Amino acid sequence: MNQRTISQFSIFWLVIILTFGISGAFTVVSKLFGRNYVRIFNELDNGLLFFHCKSKDDDLGLRNLQPGTYWEFSFHQRVFGTTLYFCNFWYTNSSKIKFHAVFDVYRESTKFLNKRGWTILI
Repeated sequence: MNQRTISQFSIFWLVIILTFGISGAFTVVSKLFGRNYVRIFNELDNGLLFFHCKSKDDDLGLRNLQPGTYWEFSFHQRVFGTTLYFCNFWYTNSSKIKFHAVFDVYRESTKFLNKRGWTILI
């Protein structure tokens, strides 16, 4: 092999090693932060609470909760502080009045503002 071929071959392997090394390092650093949990309770007097939660990368699906029950999900935050989960909530009360709201349930930039969570009273 000539010098140019060796140089191109070396650069190719350097790029491969750096690519996998960096992505592996991000995974390890992300796991060092621990898991984050979001728990959704249905504290309505009666009726199903419907919701749909997702992020840019994960769609957690359409779900519903009976009164007095909860559902939770967990995740690792991204290394660069761009983690955002949001949920659409809706229900119809006994008077057939419909309610709909959308909330950011986790935003990386504000995670320390409210450590106890959110309660939405209707």
